[in-house]
Amino acid sequence: MIKVNLVPQEILDKETQRQRMMQVGVVAAFVGVLLIGVSFTHYRKKTVLDAQLVEENKTLKRFQAIVDQVNQFEAQAAAVRARLNVMNDLIKGRELYPVFMVDIVESFPEGVWIGSLSTVKGKGGLNLTMPAFATSTRDVTNWLRTLESSPLFSEAVISPISIAADGQHTFSMKMTYSPPAEGAAKGGAK
Repeated sequence: MIKVNLVPQEILDKETQRQRMMQVGVVAAFVGVLLIGVSFTHYRKKTVLDAQLVEENKTLKRFQAIVDQVNQFEAQAAAVRARLNVMNDLIKGRELYPVFMVDIVESFPEGVWIGSLSTVKGKGGLNLTMPAFATSTRDVTNWLRTLESSPLFSEAVISPISIAADGQHTFSMKMTYSPPAEGAAKGGAK
């Protein structure tokens, strides 16, 4: 069977063009709906994230107030600890000077005395500087031997000795005092 198309070619071309226009329109509508859907999804995500950000900022402010309080309490605790450490150091050091004074006085031989005494806390003890006087060179050497043989005194350094017309010997002494161990100090005080 033979088919003969009696419709003019112009009408067929117009119909083909109309179908293509409809196809392009459908594709354009589909793309438009797709873009609207994607845009709506992004808008919805943005709205949800904005709401979440507002909520997180509220939580952050609440926690920031708590953190500020904790920091304030930590600063107060550090200040209290510092005061406590000072008090503990004072309590520990309270016995140092009376024990030191007894030890230094016991180290003087007869005929030696000091004019003044300055102390500086050093590692594990006291660094001492004192101008001293003696009635004879023998008294100075006896004192120096006593200091060198004592476990409490170390690094004794004596300055040059000047002898006055009346026989008084003047010199300066530097040394380090290491207090006895706590048990030994208490045992020695009994």
